[in-house]
Amino acid sequence: MSNPTRQIADLFDSVASNYDENAFFQISASKLLGHLPPDLGGAMLDICCGTGAIAINAAQRYRQLRIRGIDISAGMLKIARNKARQLNLENVSFSESDVLAALEAKDSYDLITGGYALFFLPELPTTLRKLRAKLNPGGIFAFSTFTGDAFQPYVDLFLTSLEAYQIQLPEMPYKLQNETEIEDLCQNAGISSPRMIREDIRYPIDIDGWWRLLNSAGYKGLLSQVPQDQMAEFKRAHLAAVAEHSEGNKIMLNADSIYSFVEGAL
Repeated sequence: MSNPTRQIADLFDSVASNYDENAFFQISASKLLGHLPPDLGGAMLDICCGTGAIAINAAQRYRQLRIRGIDISAGMLKIARNKARQLNLENVSFSESDVLAALEAKDSYDLITGGYALFFLPELPTTLRKLRAKLNPGGIFAFSTFTGDAFQPYVDLFLTSLEAYQIQLPEMPYKLQNETEIEDLCQNAGISSPRMIREDIRYPIDIDGWWRLLNSAGYKGLLSQVPQDQMAEFKRAHLAAVAEHSEGNKIMLNADSIYSFVEGAL
C-alpha cells in the first residue's frame, strides 16, 4: 500500500469500534437502497464498505444478491463480518482490498455501491469510468455524498478551531457537495448526467455527541493532529463555540445527502 493509503486505513482502524454510533450511516444506507429496484439479483460490489452499513442492509433486502464488500481497514471489516455472522447472512462476504485492485479483477457486477466513498479515491474521473465499466449491461452504480450544508455550522467551527494549530486540510479535487460538482465529475469521466436525489437526514444530538462524532469518523484524522497536551483546551474551546448554537444542550445534526445513480452501458 502507498503511504497515504496506509494512513487512511490506520485512521479508520482507529475509529472502527465506535463508527456505528453515527446513526446517519445506517439511515443513509437505507435511503440509498430505497431508491433502487425491489427485485435486484446477481452480483453486487460495495466499495469502501466500512462496517457494512450498505452491504448488510442490501443482504437483508435482496436475498438473491451475491454481495462482496471491500475496504482497506481491517478493523472496519472485522466489525462488518461480525454483524453479518450475528444476522446469519450467507449472501454477503467482506475482504480487504482497495478499489483500484478490485477494478483490475475480471469480475463484473449488476450493482456497485459506494457510501461516502468517492472523495477518498485517486484520479477520480478515471476511477469512476473504470467502475462503470465493471457493470453488467443494465447495471447500476449508486453512490452517496454529503451536501455542502451537512454538519454545518459545526464543521466550520471545528475547522476554524484547527487553524490555530497550523493543521493542513487534505486536498479534495472533488468534494461532490452539489449536483453541479457531481455532473462535472461524470462529464470528466465521459458519463452522461446521473439521476440524482437529495434527502434530508437530521436528528438531534447533545454537544458531547458532536465530540464523539469527531472521534468516530473521518474527522479524527484532523483532530488527532492537535497536540495531546493541548487537546483538553481545544475540546473546551470548540465545544463552547458549538454550545452557542445549541438549545438545551442539543444541536440538530444535519447529514443531508445526495444519492446518484449511474447506469451501465447497454
